[in-house]
Amino acid sequence: MKKIFCIVFFLLQGLLATSQDSLAHLMTKPIKVFHHGVGVGLGYSTGGGFSYKYTYKRIGAQINFSYGKGRSSVSFYTDDYHTRTSNGLTLIYILVDGSPYSNFYLYQGNHYYYSTLKTITTDSKNQVTQVSKSSSYTFTSGVGLGTEIILFKRIGFNLMGGYALYFKGNKPDQLNFTLETALHFKF
Repeated sequence: MKKIFCIVFFLLQGLLATSQDSLAHLMTKPIKVFHHGVGVGLGYSTGGGFSYKYTYKRIGAQINFSYGKGRSSVSFYTDDYHTRTSNGLTLIYILVDGSPYSNFYLYQGNHYYYSTLKTITTDSKNQVTQVSKSSSYTFTSGVGLGTEIILFKRIGFNLMGGYALYFKGNKPDQLNFTLETALHFKF
C-alpha cells in the first residue's frame, strides 16, 4: 500500500510539473502568488480544525486549531461531559516551487491533543451521587513530503504523507505512517 501511494504521488507530481511547463508558454500575463491561506486542515501530526498557512519564498508554517465540548448520556443516571482541544504547528520547506500551480515540499508537523472527561452519576431522585474527572493528552511529531495543488487561482489543496512518532505522556508510544490534508483559501 505504501509503495503504491508513493508511486502514484510521484507520478501525479511529475504530471503536474510537465503540464505546467506547457501551460507557461501560453500564459503571457504574470499570475500573482498568494502567501496567506485560511481554511481547514486534518492530520495526525498536523492537528485538525481551522487552519492558517503562510509561505514566503521557500519557507512556510501552518497552524491548525480546534476546540470542542460535548455531552453524552452513558445510561439513564450517568452523563459524560467531554472537552477536546487540538493544536498543530507545521513547518514547511518548499523543495520544488511550481508557483502558481503547485508546490512540492518537506514538512515537519507537531500536534498536541488534550481531552478531559467529567462523569456525573445521579440517583433516582436526580441527586448527584458521584463525580469523576479524568484528562489525557498526546503529542505527535511527524516528518514527510507533501504537495500543494492550486485550484481556481485561490484554492490550495494540500496532501502530505510521512512518518509520525506518537507520545503517550512523556514516552514514545509508536512510529507509524501518517496522512495529512488541508484546504486553504489563499490571499
